[in-house]
Amino acid sequence: MTKLRVKTRFFDKTGDTSYSSKDLRIDGQTQYKPITTPIIAMDNREIKRSDNIAQAATGLNEIYRVHENLDPSKLSKRKKKRTQLRELVKDARKQAIFNNDVQRQIGKLTGPTIFFTEYKSEKYPQEMERNFMLHTEHTYSEIPCLPITPVIAKAIIMGEQSFDDYLSFIKGSIAYLKGYNEKPIMGIIVNFGFENLEKLIELYVDQGINAFCIDFDCHTPVSHKSALAQCFRILYDHDMLENSFFYALNVNQGRFIKNKHVINAKDILSFGFGLDAMGKRHRNQLPLTQIREKLGSRWETLDREENKVRLFIKSDYGYYKAENVNEIRNYPNDTSIPISIFTHNFSVKNPHIRHFEKIFNMEQLGLEAFVLRHIVEDDVPVKYLERKQHVNPKDIKQIKGFRESVTHPQASLDELL
Repeated sequence: MTKLRVKTRFFDKTGDTSYSSKDLRIDGQTQYKPITTPIIAMDNREIKRSDNIAQAATGLNEIYRVHENLDPSKLSKRKKKRTQLRELVKDARKQAIFNNDVQRQIGKLTGPTIFFTEYKSEKYPQEMERNFMLHTEHTYSEIPCLPITPVIAKAIIMGEQSFDDYLSFIKGSIAYLKGYNEKPIMGIIVNFGFENLEKLIELYVDQGINAFCIDFDCHTPVSHKSALAQCFRILYDHDMLENSFFYALNVNQGRFIKNKHVINAKDILSFGFGLDAMGKRHRNQLPLTQIREKLGSRWETLDREENKVRLFIKSDYGYYKAENVNEIRNYPNDTSIPISIFTHNFSVKNPHIRHFEKIFNMEQLGLEAFVLRHIVEDDVPVKYLERKQHVNPKDIKQIKGFRESVTHPQASLDELL
C-alpha cells in the first residue's frame, strides 16, 4: 500500500484549538501539487465546465455514488426503475453507462479526486459486488475510500446486527485494495459507540491507514464531538494524530429554521475540531416519508424549498435565505455568481437557482478554508471566530475544549459534557 505523506505546516500557536494546516502528498504521484488544508472538496457532479470557480477555492475534488441492493418485493414502482448493484455487476452495457458518467465528472477542476461509494442495503454485498465497488474506487480515486454503509451502520447501532461482521467486511475490503499495492487507503469512521469505535480505529492503525473519512450522517461536529475526540485520542496515543488526514462527509450545515432569515453556519466549524477537508452533505437526516409523517398536517404549509435555498456568507458565518438576497448587506465581491442571479425572477422551482446556490456555497466555503490556512499561520483562531457575528459563543467554547479532550482528556471532561 502506497503511503499518504502528511506534514503539518502550522497549528494554533495558542494551543486553544485544533485548527491546523497540512500538506498531503501521495508517494509516486507527481501530476498534482500537494493538497494544502484546510480545504473544501468540490462536488464534481454539481459543477459544469462553464462554471468559473475561484482558483483559491479549488484543489480537491469529490465524486459520490450510491449503489442500492434492495429487496425487489419491497421496491416501489419508481425505485424498480433504478439499477440495483446485483444487476450492474452482470450487465456490461450498464457498466459502460456508469463508467462513462463517472468519467465525465473527472477533470472539471484541477487537483486530485476522492471517490466515495455509499452502499444502501440491509445485507452485505456479495464478494463480486464488493469487489466491483472497490475496483471502481481504485480506478477513479487518488485515495480509495472503504464503502459507506449507512443502513448496515444504523442496524449495528440499534443492536440489530453484529459489529464483528462489519469488521470482517472492512478487513476483506482492505485486503482487496492492498492487492493493488498502488494507492493509500482511506478508512471510513462511523459513530458506532465507544467500544466498537475503538476496535475500528485500532484496526486501521494495525493496517497502516492514516487517512480517514468521518461520516457525520447529517450531524454537526459539535454534536459528535465526544466520538471525534475518542478517535483523535487513540491516534494521539499512537503518535499518529499530526500525521493523519481527516475528511468530513455529510456534515449538517445547521438547522434551517423556516422563519429565520439567517441561521448560524455549523459546517464551517469542522476545521476547529481538527478536520482537514470537508465534502458535501449527500443525504437527508431522515427519509422524506418519515419527515412527512412527523410533521403531519403542517407538511403542506411549510415553505420547504424556500427555506432550503440558503447562501453561506463567510464574513459573518451565516446561512441566509436566497430569496431575501437583497437584505444581505455583505454579499461577497469575490464570488463568480453575481447577485442578479438570485434577484431576477427568483424561484426555487428554477433548476438554475439551485445549481448556482450549490456553486456559490462550495466556492465561498472553499475561499474561507483558504483564509483559515493563513489565520492558523498568522492570527489567533479563537479571536477570528469571535469576530464572526453568527458563531455561537458556546460553540467557540466547545472548540476550545476539544483540543484538551484529546491531549488531556481528564482535565477537560467538564468542558466537553
